[in-house]
Amino acid sequence: MIKKKKKKLIIALTVAGMIVAGTSIYVVSNQKQQESNLVQDAPQVNKVSDLMSSSTSKGESYLTGKVAPNATSKLNADSAKGKINEVFVKVGDKVTKGQKLFSYSNPDGQIAMEEAETDRTKLQNKLNQLNESIATKRTQLTKKTDELTALTNKVNNATTEEKESLNQEKKSLEETVELGKNEIETAKSELSDAKLDLQKAERTQQLTNEKYGRSEIVSDVDGIIQKIDDTQINSTVSTGSQPESFMEIMDTSVLRVLGKVDEFQKGEIAVDQPVKLIDRKDQSKTWRGKIARVDATATEEKEESTISKYPFEVVMENGEEMPNIGNHVYIQPEKEENAKVSLPTDYIMNEKDKKFVWKVIKGQVVKQEVTLGKSNEEAKTIEVNAGLTKEDTIVFPTKLIKEGMKVPIHD
Repeated sequence: MIKKKKKKLIIALTVAGMIVAGTSIYVVSNQKQQESNLVQDAPQVNKVSDLMSSSTSKGESYLTGKVAPNATSKLNADSAKGKINEVFVKVGDKVTKGQKLFSYSNPDGQIAMEEAETDRTKLQNKLNQLNESIATKRTQLTKKTDELTALTNKVNNATTEEKESLNQEKKSLEETVELGKNEIETAKSELSDAKLDLQKAERTQQLTNEKYGRSEIVSDVDGIIQKIDDTQINSTVSTGSQPESFMEIMDTSVLRVLGKVDEFQKGEIAVDQPVKLIDRKDQSKTWRGKIARVDATATEEKEESTISKYPFEVVMENGEEMPNIGNHVYIQPEKEENAKVSLPTDYIMNEKDKKFVWKVIKGQVVKQEVTLGKSNEEAKTIEVNAGLTKEDTIVFPTKLIKEGMKVPIHD
């Protein structure tokens, strides 16, 4: 009898414990469900500009390109200048415009330039002497002319007996004056010929110096030495042959980025459009540039390709720590600041052939009609041509959102 009572007591206690435990689980579970419902039912309030930034980053795709030099400057060995006898740089060196690169040795050319200089100097001296001679003769002529004028006055005032002697003296002086004039005219003719001869000599010297001169060759650009053909040093180029360039310099005064854009993205870039360039290995390194060229003709791709691609080119702005030539970078076209408002399509509602969104005005939800534009199916966004600005705040539409309800606004 006692054993039966103990057994009933144990069963009663067990059932009571289960009831208490079940009640606790229900209370905790119900509390969590209520908290979950509160979170889910909270209105999603967002500023239009924030939604635009978010949707843009989701639908954004980078172009890619390869960093290239502005151009490659090729220097050929000129046998007319002689043999290349000394090189002042090596492959990989950075050079600046005007820096010495290499020099020629040409004894025959040196002699030709010296002879041309000697000929020019002789003719210049002759010209100087003629000018001095003409100046001296003019001075002498002026003196004799003054003497003739004075003697003529004396003859006019002389007696008959004196005139005979004075006239003979006057005749001799007139002959001297006439001779002086003739000598000056002859000298002037010689001077004119000498000027022509000097001009010819100067032209000959110029051509000779262009042919044999400038024994030291300097760089015309800022860049990097890419190639030096050592086999052309101290060697003679045979007539009629066209060897490869002796030296090549990558012009790094301006860096360019070469890439290709497919037919779907081609409309997103245009000449003079600013772009952001991002290092593929270290995306904290960025540069700026502008689209310089977008080809209108697609390049030939592999036969199995079904997408056309168009070459384009970006000119980089010079700055510190520019990327190495040959590196690949991401290219992000920059959007205009006055770009149209665009929203995720989930925020747009339909009602009687009209489109509207839930807009927040002074903390309350109101129905705002909007006019829509183009849609971007990839990014799942649509342009809003009228009815909203970037500064407006809107609410994500759910069944719980009602016109006039109050919502919290976050700055």
